[in-house]
Amino acid sequence: MLTIWKFQIDQDALWKAIKTQVAVRAEIPTLATAAQIKHVEFQGHDLCLWALTDPREPMASGAPRSVFVAATGAAIPSDAKYIGTATRRDSLVFHVFE
Repeated sequence: MLTIWKFQIDQDALWKAIKTQVAVRAEIPTLATAAQIKHVEFQGHDLCLWALTDPREPMASGAPRSVFVAATGAAIPSDAKYIGTATRRDSLVFHVFE
């Protein structure tokens, strides 16, 4: 049986993505390696993602898992896999890749 969990992306990554105009790596140490990321959205000012996980798998197995956060128009690694786009209430838009 799988369960779905919410993971928050570090706020510092969002501001760094805006300032540098390049995709910024954000580590999510509790996201299991095999978890399937399904959705990304803001809750208030917090950028969150939801992932299907197997509760029998340890949440942190090995190196921390990470995603890339990019503002619109930012440079993105060519091998990055698109996860989703989220718009904050103040109209800031961020794109998340793995």
